[in-house]
Amino acid sequence: MAIQRFQYSLKRQLKLLWQSCRNFDDSNTDVAIQMAVILRIIFHTTKMSTSLLTHLKSEHINLLSTCPEIATGRSSEGIYEGGLTISKRGLWVASLDESSVRRQISFQDWWISDIVCIYSGIKYNRRKIVLDIANKGDGAHVVKKVPNHLEKFIKGHWTVTEHSPNGKVTKIPSSDQNYQYIRQIAYEALHSEELLELVETGFRLKTDREIAEENRNLKDKALAKVQKLYETAIKLSENSQCVESQTIVDMALEELYPLLSTESVELLGLLLLLRANNFGPEEPKKKIEAYEHICKTYEKLFSEIKLQGNNLKIYEEAKIQIKHLNTK
Repeated sequence: MAIQRFQYSLKRQLKLLWQSCRNFDDSNTDVAIQMAVILRIIFHTTKMSTSLLTHLKSEHINLLSTCPEIATGRSSEGIYEGGLTISKRGLWVASLDESSVRRQISFQDWWISDIVCIYSGIKYNRRKIVLDIANKGDGAHVVKKVPNHLEKFIKGHWTVTEHSPNGKVTKIPSSDQNYQYIRQIAYEALHSEELLELVETGFRLKTDREIAEENRNLKDKALAKVQKLYETAIKLSENSQCVESQTIVDMALEELYPLLSTESVELLGLLLLLRANNFGPEEPKKKIEAYEHICKTYEKLFSEIKLQGNNLKIYEEAKIQIKHLNTK
């Protein structure tokens, strides 16, 4: 009976960890603190507390490691980014399914021996990262004084440089570096078959790859809906039903904004252009404001995408219309 109770507890903790990963991926990175506490419950045994893994007499299992082995003789100075990758915006993020390394190693090696990162001469294994955040980073305890090495680790040590169209350079510090490590450690745990098998034979949770595929399918369907709304609005506008067209455009924009990506910027531009064109000559102020909104939108996205093709044409058309209307 005791084993069944521990199996149930492990199943519950893994489900909580899985849900926390979903929240993390929705930009709620502070949930990494909760993830660290869950990982501690599953893996960490002390004289005062016993991990679920120990309760289940399963410290012999193998777990997935996405960290390359550090070459012998490597300096402890500098930074070693095990399990992380550079995103399109220049941020260090958990590599998840993109990791090129997938090693099966013993629990003891995974928890203690495997080095995940090196920062300021300090080697961090998974246990150290998890416990620092769970015990000293406002997780299970709130400490009066945070150790100096942890304070530096929490603050992060990278900056992202953004260049705006007017030439302004902005440096943005990365402050959740340690949380990205927690996300990758959680990924490894949730993709370790021998750990999942401790719950029950065949137990599994949806993988990150499966979730990403589902999200892509949902996004494709949503974008197809927006495309149909745009086509309907075009037909209404061509039939001089501009008020009705404007209503459809507003509906399409409301649907599109949560889905916005580099692939859907052109559709956004087309909708905004149609919205501006729908204002008649008797509404010059609204027309100018609508074209100016197009320009501001593209300028805001300028550091994210390269303006070319139809996007560039839409932007230039808006600039021409603003100039034309202002000379009247």
